Amino acid sequence: MDWSSMTAEDLVDALGEVDLSTPPRPVSEFLSRFTAPRSYSNWTSRLKCKIYYYRTNYFILVMFILGMGFLRKPVVILAALPTGFSIAFLNDSLLTVLWALLIGLLVVYHGAPYIFLRAYLGLIFFAMQVLLLALAALAVLAAVSLAESKGRGIGERAEAATASAWPCCDTCGACTRSIPPQCRCADEAPGGCHPACRNCVKSTVDGGSVVFRCADRITNFCKRRCTPAA
Repeated sequence: MDWSSMTAEDLVDALGEVDLSTPPRPVSEFLSRFTAPRSYSNWTSRLKCKIYYYRTNYFILVMFILGMGFLRKPVVILAALPTGFSIAFLNDSLLTVLWALLIGLLVVYHGAPYIFLRAYLGLIFFAMQVLLLALAALAVLAAVSLAESKGRGIGERAEAATASAWPCCDTCGACTRSIPPQCRCADEAPGGCHPACRNCVKSTVDGGSVVFRCADRITNFCKRRCTPAA
């Protein structure tokens, strides 16, 4: 088959006419066919060929990846199911089987809807595909929104933990915040060392005044001695 002359529309039509009952190709064959193409035309031809012959393998691979996402975020299953059904409904043989099953159920229980469904068969299945794609898109957006909200929550908790671990950064006027979180003592606080610092020493300045200074001022870091007093 001349894959270079096949368009995307022809490929979609061909995939819609294949039999889905065909089992997937062996994993060894599927993984051994990955080689670097030499040109863009070879790449596009090989892509079309692989999508057609390994369609079932790729479908299983996509659903497996979505299933792995379900292990971390259960809402992903809401995107996996509509996506899988939307891809499967593009196949004519599957639609024929589902249509025969639906008609059989209607004939057994109630025959009146059969006439209506038969007249609007194409429109009904098109609406089903659009609905499933919309549900998949909404589920993906919900998963992304949930991930962003969790990320913001983790950032806020980390910031709160940093503030609690280094209290003088928030209350001492002479300390500045740095990364990694350390209390850098630029100078003593007005009126003496901060009450949370456990390494303050008493000293005497000119005039006999007694002040409290941070003993770690030599290294210019309060380090872990700036912790809340017990």
